[in-house]
Amino acid sequence: MAKLDLSGNTLVYGTYLGGGGWDWALAIAVDAAGSAYVPGVTESADFPTTAGAFDRTLGTRPDAFVAKLALGAAPAPQPSVTFTPPAVPQGGTVAVSGGGFSTSAFSTSALTATVRLVDSAVTTSTVATLGTAALRGRGSFSSVPLTVPVTAPVGVYRVQATDGVLTATSVATLTVTAVTPPPSVWQQLTAQGAAGSPVGRYGHAAAWDGQQNRLLVFGGWGGNVYRNDLWVWSASGGWQELTAQGAAGSPVVRREHAAAWHSLNNRLLVFGGLDTTNN
Repeated sequence: MAKLDLSGNTLVYGTYLGGGGWDWALAIAVDAAGSAYVPGVTESADFPTTAGAFDRTLGTRPDAFVAKLALGAAPAPQPSVTFTPPAVPQGGTVAVSGGGFSTSAFSTSALTATVRLVDSAVTTSTVATLGTAALRGRGSFSSVPLTVPVTAPVGVYRVQATDGVLTATSVATLTVTAVTPPPSVWQQLTAQGAAGSPVGRYGHAAAWDGQQNRLLVFGGWGGNVYRNDLWVWSASGGWQELTAQGAAGSPVVRREHAAAWHSLNNRLLVFGGLDTTNN
């Protein structure tokens, strides 16, 4: 926005109205005192507002606004910070937006704000640092994805942003929940020698059927013989013999062969290996 004198040659003032998202000014009007009124719509969560405004938060996108720009001393910066979602697990990502760290229309990416978690009651107590965000016009940043450290304690916190001079603390609280780590130890599914299990063997081939969540085992050397039996294991049914040793129509007995499950045709493919004569 800019105002020129009556000659149209001299700039009285120029400024920027908007935040880190899309903003549309739809009209402009001026009163007798020279104040400018601008209605429009915005998608910026950090659209600049002042204390006492009718509504200072972004609602349905886009949201309507009416702004008044008056001549006089520049208002003091009024920084704010918001985030989403309201709860994340340890190691999760939170999208943080902020604005009002400057009244200047222009900022550079060299200016940053540090974002951190603080105690929900004692906001001067830093729990963890989430990262930094580059400040844009009006000292704003929008939906910057930042990671909550895995080491952050489970609890309820507020999100705080500071550029080293000004500090903003979120009104809403962020809940950090525990993350369940994956199993880090081996688990025995079938005990050695369990009834109904295949005979112990080596040099066999195994393949995983991801569609039916089962393991197929074929051939190898076990029980002092070369083998061509086929077994399947699943969590629901345990071990089951699909093809018995020496069954008619089975491949030649072998060990040290390769096998793969063909999911499109629902079949097990077996290739090569050594037979009883090591061929």
